Amino acid sequence: MRINRRRYGGFSALEMIAVLAAMAVISALAIFSYDQSNSRGIALSRALNEYANAMRMAKTDLSCYPTRLDVLFDRSKAVAANASCGLDLSTQWRQRYAQPAPVDSNGNIVLSTIGAGTSLGITSFQDSGGTHWQLIASRVPNEVIPKATDACNGAGQTAGRCVGVAGTDGSGTVTFEFDLT
Repeated sequence: MRINRRRYGGFSALEMIAVLAAMAVISALAIFSYDQSNSRGIALSRALNEYANAMRMAKTDLSCYPTRLDVLFDRSKAVAANASCGLDLSTQWRQRYAQPAPVDSNGNIVLSTIGAGTSLGITSFQDSGGTHWQLIASRVPNEVIPKATDACNGAGQTAGRCVGVAGTDGSGTVTFEFDLT
């Protein structure tokens, strides 16, 4: 004689506890292995590209480069002292070339989401090839520098438009050359 047992579907309490414990371990591993320096490096690379494009647009309208990044969104700063050509740029200034951003007293963009004290400025130098126009991010946390240069140049590339230099105090620089005139 066969006994009919009623079968119940679902999981036992022990099975549920085992599944929840496994999910907790996997979640903990995912959270602790998340590398914030990677996302900050990508954000820095994007900021470098954004401001480089804004500088190129400004040069098209203004006939020369501003020497302060706040000129890109603040017409009152577009004076002769802030122009590489020494001319008053406010008469040719046609638009905001970049979205307004926090700046320091030197007109450098403050990038507090990248690191404490991180800022972005413009620099140039001359050599036999011409004038090299660069954006330079200062006080970039050392762990962010390789991530930013990988995002800018391509992963694993040691040379390219972006050059990173780690510092001894835990932060360094990332330089992005955007024009050679």
